[in-house]
Amino acid sequence: MKPFAVGFLALCILTGCTYPTSQVRVNDERPSLAIEGAGSHAMLVVDGMEMGPAARYNGRPGTLLLEPGRHVVTIIENGQTVFSQEVFLNGSQVKTLSVGRSGSSR
Repeated sequence: MKPFAVGFLALCILTGCTYPTSQVRVNDERPSLAIEGAGSHAMLVVDGMEMGPAARYNGRPGTLLLEPGRHVVTIIENGQTVFSQEVFLNGSQVKTLSVGRSGSSR
């Protein structure tokens, strides 16, 4: 009888330690950056840090979340800078930069 009581007590203690869990999802309100027209081998550099292939952040669906403020955005392809621009991001805006042969942006 004693082993049964000890086992039952241990089972009650272990099951009493499990609590219901819940998930809370918070919308990220940081601004984001999208790059249009970058070549397939172009790399995105923001504030001197390489972010990966620029095509990954084409806005469909990928964008790069950044902190609000000023950022220097550079596109490097084949070892050469093909685009560079300082941008100011605020709120939850999505800023789209168009990278073409002329290096224009919007």
